[in-house]
Amino acid sequence: MFPTSPPLGNRGHSPQTPCRRGEPLSAWDDLFGELGWLPGGRLNLAHEAIDRHALSETANDPALIWEGGLGEQEKYTFAEMKTLSDLFAGVLRNLGVVKGDRVFILLDSTPELFVAFLGALKVGAIACVLPSELGPDDAKHRLAAAGVKIVVTDPRVRRRLSAIVYHLFDLQHIVVVNKNDRDPFPTDPADLSYDEEMRKASGDAVVEATGQYEPALIDYSPSSAAGPLGAVHRHISAAQHLVTGRWALCLGRGDVYWCAAAPGSAAWPSLGLLGPWMAGAAVLSVEAAADPDDWRRLVSRHGVTVAYAGAGPMPRMSGAAPETGSAPTLRRLLYGGAADSATASWPEDAIGAPFRQCWSQAETGTAILADTGGTPRRGPAGVPAPGIEVSIRDDDMKRLPTGAAGHLTLRPTWPSMFAAYWGDPEAYGSRFNRGWYVTGEQARLDDDGYVWLEGPINRSVQGNRPTLPDA
Repeated sequence: MFPTSPPLGNRGHSPQTPCRRGEPLSAWDDLFGELGWLPGGRLNLAHEAIDRHALSETANDPALIWEGGLGEQEKYTFAEMKTLSDLFAGVLRNLGVVKGDRVFILLDSTPELFVAFLGALKVGAIACVLPSELGPDDAKHRLAAAGVKIVVTDPRVRRRLSAIVYHLFDLQHIVVVNKNDRDPFPTDPADLSYDEEMRKASGDAVVEATGQYEPALIDYSPSSAAGPLGAVHRHISAAQHLVTGRWALCLGRGDVYWCAAAPGSAAWPSLGLLGPWMAGAAVLSVEAAADPDDWRRLVSRHGVTVAYAGAGPMPRMSGAAPETGSAPTLRRLLYGGAADSATASWPEDAIGAPFRQCWSQAETGTAILADTGGTPRRGPAGVPAPGIEVSIRDDDMKRLPTGAAGHLTLRPTWPSMFAAYWGDPEAYGSRFNRGWYVTGEQARLDDDGYVWLEGPINRSVQGNRPTLPDA
């Protein structure tokens, strides 16, 4: 039986109450039965994340809460997010986008980022969110290699990309989002205004009935010496995003979740929007990076019950003076990177919520390891998610005993496992050995089944391929 939704935050829920993990999954059938499925057994990730709720009794539940860098605040229900993403799907169809085309988004954390991402998925395009601060050369590498057809960005980033657009031979349109007309300069005549295109679009287009094994999105792993690797994920990953939302993030209907990691960071699609939405939670999106005092204020103002901090925000937050009880709604704070003891002890001391770790990669697509037990464990990344088989192996791919450090490997059977590196089948093949996916991380298992990460292993490269044990 898949774990049920956890008790809702700020409704008599103790911060120390564990997320109910339930029995390990023996099959995915029960979980697949909870998905919305399109006619003919088809599956679309955006339909599962948003439309499934918008077409049910949760239609008017909050889906997105946005706080802008200039103090703006906007809120959207699941029904409203469906309407907006349907409209943007209509925009893309008007621009000739068809299933399999690549739509790349370089935006700060604004509502239009979420709308564009969902709309791209709804027309069957392959969506990708890149960091808005990405440099021109890095952006050109990703956009050109993917053969991108549509870029959605803002005026500031558009000006930074001016020198590279003529090298993108597959690019047909740039859609510019000038949020609340902040930017005073007119749109380049060759570009399209997001607002104008949305006014012209029809929102009655049917969601593309994509197959469950068709590609949905590209998530970039950290760059190697010869460039980044784009991990391709399929629509069937919806099932694993539900696992992430319920099990790793411990979310359910009525929760407010804030992912402080920047859009475009590894596994952001799952931890930033798909995981929490699959579980029916509201997502808080904050445009500007928050300092420690802002962080507490935002948590309190919006009633955040669960927050995730990447490797960037956590050091800033850990430097704040403790202020116990300043965020009474928060019941857990998750961290996705290796934390030292000072950082790990700060959140609970400062706000009374347990600090828990979880781990994911661009290649895993979702959180694979998480600390979900009753009493938080300081140090380990957590236990494997339901349905995930973990093994620690030596260089010859022999299983190592408990406590011994070696290659962290995963049995490649979970729905969000990446299906390819875009345009690089050789690099993809190099990540598998004797039936296991080799993560590139060194780790060990303890007697309780917790995984302790000990840093990258064999991260040297030959060309753009990681050096891993011989297959």
